[in-house]
Amino acid sequence: MPTCIVCLETLKNPAALPCGHVFCYDCVIRLVRSVNPYTPNHFCPTCKQPYTILNVDPNLIPHHLRHHVTPAVRKLNLEYAVPLPMKTSATNAECAHLLAENASLKNCCVVWRKRAAVHATATMAFVGLARLARDYGMKMKKERDELEEKYNELKRLYDEKT
Repeated sequence: MPTCIVCLETLKNPAALPCGHVFCYDCVIRLVRSVNPYTPNHFCPTCKQPYTILNVDPNLIPHHLRHHVTPAVRKLNLEYAVPLPMKTSATNAECAHLLAENASLKNCCVVWRKRAAVHATATMAFVGLARLARDYGMKMKKERDELEEKYNELKRLYDEKT
């Protein structure tokens, strides 16, 4: 059975991106909504090919061209047969092994998502600190330039008096 690489489950309500990769429709929508700040441009989780979620008003498209315009995220109707389970203990053991491996991979995904969030938070903190340092440096440079102007003016006045 086909599986979604986002949720690692059997495809539920499949949807295809323009590049041809298929995911659960809810997974695609969740990925689109998770991007902050909102943007209509996104990338396929598999091949990183860009796609847009903007929809064109059909009334603006000439009637003879409407069948050529399709949405970026297209719902699919996939029919696939569920394989009959074999009644051997080797198959059951292999299935149990694969289920355990799948659960382990899901746990790893959760851990890596948390690590990515921590890394992003730390990176954003360093970026904020760098901005503060840059702003403070620019303020100090401006202050130095003003004091240097005052010094030069006072030096000029002193030289004129002497």
